[in-house]
Amino acid sequence: LAQSVFSYIQGQAPNWQPQDGNLDVWIIRAVTALAAENRDLASDVQDSIFRYYGATLVGILPLDATAAQGNTTWTAIDTQGYTIPSGTNVGIVDQSGNTQAFVTTTAITIPAGQNITATGAVPILATVPGSAGNNVGTAGGPVQLIDVLDWVQSVSLVSPTVGGADAESDAAYLNRLTTRLSHLSQRPILPADFAYYALDATTAIWRAVAIDGYNPADGTYNNQRMVTVAAIDINGNAASATAKTAISTYLQANREVNFVVNVIDPHYTTINVAVTYHLEITYDQTATDNAVTNAINGYLSPATWGQDPTILENTQSQTWLETPTVYYNELLTAISNVVGVARVTALTVNGGTTDVTLTTPAALTQPGTITITHA
Repeated sequence: LAQSVFSYIQGQAPNWQPQDGNLDVWIIRAVTALAAENRDLASDVQDSIFRYYGATLVGILPLDATAAQGNTTWTAIDTQGYTIPSGTNVGIVDQSGNTQAFVTTTAITIPAGQNITATGAVPILATVPGSAGNNVGTAGGPVQLIDVLDWVQSVSLVSPTVGGADAESDAAYLNRLTTRLSHLSQRPILPADFAYYALDATTAIWRAVAIDGYNPADGTYNNQRMVTVAAIDINGNAASATAKTAISTYLQANREVNFVVNVIDPHYTTINVAVTYHLEITYDQTATDNAVTNAINGYLSPATWGQDPTILENTQSQTWLETPTVYYNELLTAISNVVGVARVTALTVNGGTTDVTLTTPAALTQPGTITITHA
């Protein structure tokens, strides 16, 4: 690192020479030594990072610790009837003489006229998950009451506690993750897989949708082992012939045997809008008209039509769900939300006041004529 700095300086000042006795050389060597140390630390990735990767990106969750459990029998001092609250703390002495803490998990009532629960009717769970809570206590052995319940005469354990397990270690999880990943298919299986693969085929594609079972040759659906993909660029235009060829070639190379893949253009439906609105006081009419036009164009843009609203914003822009209907009320809301619009008094979409069904498959909208008048 120091030598690269020396070379840079000499490139700027050819007559400069690093001298070991000079302050500037000392500073460069000190700073680059720190940089080298930081680089080493940054490259030393802990195994725990793979727990995050496996759980969030691959969906293979690490095995968390589980708490030991047991069943207890409670005896009251009389027969007036009592309720053992859920969350009551008790303790059991283990083989080392340490008290292991447990808590009741269900509220259990001792009816009036009785002074004891059914045998093992009160379940308990270790407050600290892990194998340390296993095999604690003895059959019929005593359980200590930690919380104060003055009506309790005694608590006994039905059998030693069981079911506790330690959390999976980083090393064990990494081995299991490695094994699972080696068996994951690298081929598209579900329709959504084909859409994602289409994005990998060429950088000319921004969004893609896959229609399961659709055969463009005869317009039929529910065809076995067949999928059809449509794709658009970032502006909502249909994929070029070159891009479609790249998608087809890529999907054909990665598909399962006997799986038929088709690549088609999306179907665009032109949407004409006529709106009449009342202008808010003090707002400029021309600016508001432009804002209304932009809102309509934005709502009907093929570049964004069908984006999945459930996906986080930073990845939503490349999603595409088949959305075959323009909803009248949604467009009305988009216009009404424009700043400067007091209220919409009339709206027609393709000449009507109802929802518009788009041409499918791979349905996209295309803004048409926009007519704006004022109430």
